[in-house]
Amino acid sequence: MQGNLRQIKAGYGHTKLLLGAPEEACAMALAAGLSVAESRENETVFLLPSADADAVCAKLLQAIVAKGIMPLKFVLSEPTLHEIFIKEVSNVEERGAAA
Repeated sequence: MQGNLRQIKAGYGHTKLLLGAPEEACAMALAAGLSVAESRENETVFLLPSADADAVCAKLLQAIVAKGIMPLKFVLSEPTLHEIFIKEVSNVEERGAAA
């Protein structure tokens, strides 16, 4: 890993979607293959697939709006530095075990 914090985080892409919308929109997210990471009052955090996360979210937002639902929040986020660290340490451990 090299670069500044912004470059490192951007290299991992978007990993989560914060959706503040009615239950129907959350059901649409589940149907699109997203999984729930955390549920809060009036919003849900979904884990995004590692491949094509942005495209999946764009299609989901279009479908939600086409149904006449206007989400209060639709926020894509990159992994935290802690999440990146855990992933990298896991990768190193897996490579060490395979050797």
